[in-house]
Amino acid sequence: MSEGLTAAYEPIPLFNGGDGVATRHMVGKGNSEMAPFTTGTTVFPAGCAASLHSHTCSEQVTILEGSAEAMIDGHITHLRAMDATFILAQTLHFFEVPAKGN
Repeated sequence: MSEGLTAAYEPIPLFNGGDGVATRHMVGKGNSEMAPFTTGTTVFPAGCAASLHSHTCSEQVTILEGSAEAMIDGHITHLRAMDATFILAQTLHFFEVPAKGN
């Protein structure tokens, strides 16, 4: 087993989730099943959300620009650019990007 992983961004397939939401799974799903978590990029247009859900693996999220609200295990937090989260497997969570003007 390899001790590390690199992931070039451009070759990773873009998954269109509808409503303008687009995701690239960079580590974990599809390219490194050995990873103990998943991470990638997701673009959320203003007013969109990832509804309440959980995963079978842990997940790392960093807000690259703009802001969002995250609910993780019942706790709501306002996130700004460069804030990060780490969510353990099976933990209920959601992310929401406020509508423009909010």
